[in-house]
Amino acid sequence: MPRKPQTSNIYQLKIVLKYFSPPIWRRVLVSPIGTLAHLHEVIQIVMDWDGDHLHCFEANGNVYSPGFDGSFFPSEKDEDDVQLWEAFKKEGSVIKYTYDFGDSWIHTVTLEKIIPADPAKAYPCAIAGKRAAPLEDFGELSHASIVEQFALDAPDRDAEIMDMIPEGYDPAVCDLDKINLRLSFPKRSL
Repeated sequence: MPRKPQTSNIYQLKIVLKYFSPPIWRRVLVSPIGTLAHLHEVIQIVMDWDGDHLHCFEANGNVYSPGFDGSFFPSEKDEDDVQLWEAFKKEGSVIKYTYDFGDSWIHTVTLEKIIPADPAKAYPCAIAGKRAAPLEDFGELSHASIVEQFALDAPDRDAEIMDMIPEGYDPAVCDLDKINLRLSFPKRSL
């Protein structure tokens, strides 16, 4: 088992939503003593999702989920019982996060580096990202369809499709200010 980290260190994680083109990703700074459950909350916030669907993590040969009961995976364990320093063995370690088993949004989460904490900074925080995540619960309207519409000149866009898209949504924009504001008021303590 790895040594427990110094609490004066912070983990820089890169979260990549796989199988989307152009790529969708976020870079976040989090405490290594947070749990996988905390990381789930961070991912939900940085992707602007509501957390209404099932999810799991895969790390070190185990599957972790909330309120585990072994019903999906024989090796299933409780995500509240695993701190990030236990899930990420060293810099470069990668874990898998799957959200919404219907849509199967699969993410790789990579520990890019361990850095000293800045006492003037609040954690967790997002420091970089590209593109908006796909809209949650959008049925048959795919993210690719939305991206196609935004690539067209405004007069050429399908009005019916555009009316379905929430006001202010742009698939090309990752709004770090909005993300960090939401991270400062999470649903549960991060």
